Amino acid sequence: MSTVIIICYHSSMRYFVCLCIILICPWIALAQQTVLITLDDARPDDIRYMPLTREYIKQNGTSVSGAFVSCPLCCPSRATMMTGLSVTNHGVKVNKSPLTKTTIFEQFKLNKPQIKTGIIGKYLNSYNGERRPEFDLWNVYSGVMISNWFQFKTNLDGNWKIIKQYVSDYYIDQARAFTDQYKDQPYLLYLHFTAPHFPAQVPASFNFNCDKVRLSHFNQIDMQAPIRYRQLPELSRAKLLARACKRAASMSYLDMILAPYIQELDQQGMKVIIVSDNGYMLGDFRQTKKTYLMSKSSVLSSLLSTFPSTRVA
Repeated sequence: MSTVIIICYHSSMRYFVCLCIILICPWIALAQQTVLITLDDARPDDIRYMPLTREYIKQNGTSVSGAFVSCPLCCPSRATMMTGLSVTNHGVKVNKSPLTKTTIFEQFKLNKPQIKTGIIGKYLNSYNGERRPEFDLWNVYSGVMISNWFQFKTNLDGNWKIIKQYVSDYYIDQARAFTDQYKDQPYLLYLHFTAPHFPAQVPASFNFNCDKVRLSHFNQIDMQAPIRYRQLPELSRAKLLARACKRAASMSYLDMILAPYIQELDQQGMKVIIVSDNGYMLGDFRQTKKTYLMSKSSVLSSLLSTFPSTRVA
């Protein structure tokens, strides 16, 4: 069985006004055990704050540059990852829309009933507490985002629980428990980390040097954009650097705990795919956060995998 990865491009690599090229990719089918990791609002240049993970993938897997997600909004993009369908076809056009289409996890269950499936982290903003039956493990947090990364509410297999643990540590522990439990069975785990999404918190004991944080295309004017975007006011560099520093710190902490886990999985023959749900504007061409304008910074995504390059090709 194959899964679907949608890759979109435009010759100028600036505006996302192209048609989607749908590639049938056997990555997940080639591996009996796969963990699909998504980051939340991570720009491709945010990966520089994950040197341990990046270097391990460089030496043992594949890094794909120039990959785009289907939408600059998290839920439409995430629905595409879960279904293999474009935004038009799966119907999740805004963050509050529910997903009613069949997921690839359900397709795997129909074709291979023995496969174990799990989801840890975020599902969709419209989530109301109902568990999707195609998942053997359902561990999804409540609400649009987690405002306190040290205490939050999650739905564990249909029951709500209050978790009093730093969110990235908790998700790593839960993922390791799942992959250890099913180490002798085929599985597909969808693991979604909150980093580097707002509020991008880290433990007080974690030290991060903000001096290495940089902004790209900050306060430049994009002369190819519609006129309203060419007339945007200048932004505060200090304010954007402070936000960028928090995001970078959350990625750096995640790198510290994620890289050893990826190495463990890879050495056991289990495969990992890492991607972001969408990009983020950090003052690029005087824009912040996310944007409906399909600019490169809002849809470009890193794509890392422990699959060897021959399989990617």
